[in-house]
Amino acid sequence: MTKHEIVIIGNIAMEQNTDCYDNYVVIEGGACLYASYVAASLQKDYALVTKLSKHDEKMLKKVWGISGCLYSKFNGRTAAFENNMPNSDREAVEKVCLQKGAPFQIDNIPEVDTFLYYFAGDVYGDFPLDTIKYYATKGMIAVDMQAFMNHVDPTSGRITIKDYKHKKELLPYCDFVKANGFEAEILTGTTDIREACDIIKSWGANEVMITKGNEVYVLDEEDNFYKENLYSKVRAGRIGRGTTIFTTYILGRLFGGTQNSLSYAAAMGSIKLGTLGPVITSIPDVIRQMELYHLYED
Repeated sequence: MTKHEIVIIGNIAMEQNTDCYDNYVVIEGGACLYASYVAASLQKDYALVTKLSKHDEKMLKKVWGISGCLYSKFNGRTAAFENNMPNSDREAVEKVCLQKGAPFQIDNIPEVDTFLYYFAGDVYGDFPLDTIKYYATKGMIAVDMQAFMNHVDPTSGRITIKDYKHKKELLPYCDFVKANGFEAEILTGTTDIREACDIIKSWGANEVMITKGNEVYVLDEEDNFYKENLYSKVRAGRIGRGTTIFTTYILGRLFGGTQNSLSYAAAMGSIKLGTLGPVITSIPDVIRQMELYHLYED
């Protein structure tokens, strides 16, 4: 059985992005695709487990070109989202789900050998809790809370962020957890980032990342608290920023320390902000970004 450093699970999606200047672009995205490009950029041995419509099989061609291993399952629908960014800084995003992807049941994921399963979902329903519990017996688990808190209105498709009622049941199975500032506030009831990290960790998570604008915070397994900033004047790559940062961080933490992994993730996130769609870069480019802004490196 092949050993992968990470298995990334989620639905590839079509994303329609509109900014405050009415610039409109359609890109291939979804959290799993953003994560896969990061793993490829860092030259990691990874696998992508995804679902999409047979009609959209052409979307896999780019993935085949970068993927260490690809497991795809065709179903009747490909996920699709509309992202409207009404402000010039692109921070606020009004999201609409045009088409939900199919959920990932236990038998949808192939039996592979890996250090880490990253459940890179976009909306509530992508991953049943039993699926997470099962794969926690197979390896480490990373989750982005958007996959448990982004609720789709069945009529309008509008996405609203809601508390996840099973959070205290989910988090003890999670080695790495990521939330943005708004999600963390809804989860914990506090706007204080350190306090939110402490609360989430007290519910069982091993390490917690919270992103808020250009700031990234981590509370690691030894209760050390870290912060880094992103550096980019360009905002074209706002969509997928959090996934890019989180994926870089968890890949770093497989074999490295917290500070260097976070600094590396901040550098990758800065590159992502200047890149529309999934970012493919190189390790030397990330190191140059770190050196340019004097980010810490071991």
